[in-house]
Amino acid sequence: NEAAAIANGTGYGLVASGGVTASTSVPESSKTPLAPSTISQSFDGTTAVLARPDGGVLTTADDNMGIEAWVRSDDPSKDCFILHHGYTSNPSSARGFGLMQVGGNYVGHLAGIAYVTGPPIESGVWTHLAFLVRRGNFELYVNGQLYAQLNSGGFRPVDTDLDTFSIGALANAGGNGGVAHFPGQLDEVRVFTFDPADFFTGDLNYYDTTLPPWAFLFDWSAVPEISPGIR
Repeated sequence: NEAAAIANGTGYGLVASGGVTASTSVPESSKTPLAPSTISQSFDGTTAVLARPDGGVLTTADDNMGIEAWVRSDDPSKDCFILHHGYTSNPSSARGFGLMQVGGNYVGHLAGIAYVTGPPIESGVWTHLAFLVRRGNFELYVNGQLYAQLNSGGFRPVDTDLDTFSIGALANAGGNGGVAHFPGQLDEVRVFTFDPADFFTGDLNYYDTTLPPWAFLFDWSAVPEISPGIR
């Protein structure tokens, strides 16, 4: 419910480091259950990252979990992390999943396993991305529509001692400042778990909707560390 989403989001404690700045560029079609967005966060592609300095994952779930965000890239040619839940220091020990830019395309990233390739990136254009695992199948949604999927049997479970959730780069639980930084703007990031019977495409944040019956583990719009009192 809305109260739980706000409580969970507010309590997560993300801290901005490097070149994270507020931007008035927002997706024109951004429609959220709380209010239209009036501000996004801009990442400089060099040092900027939002992460919890003492680490900590959002969940240890490895199925029926999703992430979504509005994304506007300033440099489609750069391979980088948009957001990631887990960690990936090398392919043999990589864990979790997230969203990336790879080879000029948006992709869903299964750490150490595979990419689910999305569309070519249009520089300076807002795009809604959602990547979720449902009954072991990974599904990448672009602007509210299923774009690609992969039956992987799930991803490698996260490590509660070593991993964390980071936005704008890949960070680890030690708060290392991140690597492979994203250049552009992000808005309305949400992370959630759900009952497979309760997932409907129309509940994604691309559409105008009330809050769906999902368990929100992170809700961008409710985190004062990102935009104190500003929508």
